[in-house]
Amino acid sequence: MNRNSFIVVSLLLVVTTSIVSVIFYEKWNEEKKHRITLQEEVKQLRDRLKASESNNKKLVQHGKEFIEIMFTYDSKTAPGIQEKLLERASGQAREKLTKSEEVHHTEGTENIGDDISSKVDILETYYNRIDEDSALVTVVFNHVLTVEGVATRTKNEAVVNLEHFEGDWSIENFEVKQLL
Repeated sequence: MNRNSFIVVSLLLVVTTSIVSVIFYEKWNEEKKHRITLQEEVKQLRDRLKASESNNKKLVQHGKEFIEIMFTYDSKTAPGIQEKLLERASGQAREKLTKSEEVHHTEGTENIGDDISSKVDILETYYNRIDEDSALVTVVFNHVLTVEGVATRTKNEAVVNLEHFEGDWSIENFEVKQLL
């Protein structure tokens, strides 16, 4: 009986070990698949983060360039400014730029000479992402206006609302205010 008991116990151990091995092998395969899935998700998230960082640089650059184009002027090389602005604008920004009273502040400037220039010194730029397709860029800058050799400097803040549309950032709206 001792030998039969030994055979039965050995068979039970072999069967139990086989069942446990199959169960652990299945769990190991599940974990392997889960690990591969997680690695793919991490790769996708890294790609999205990289794209987002690239977009963040783009949107800050678009906001800065828009303000620079808007406030940089030289009476000798003036043509084409509004067209450059309209290329980058949509929505309310486009409406503001096409209204003549908001674009051309010419009242009282009839007697000013031909030597007029304007430039922008960007002091600070930062952004706030609203969601994947919209952001606010704040640009703090000095506006230097030179009329016949006399320069005046004013500190301004522009808030530029950007929307991501058809693969690029476009200026949806903007607001410029003078800081004291």
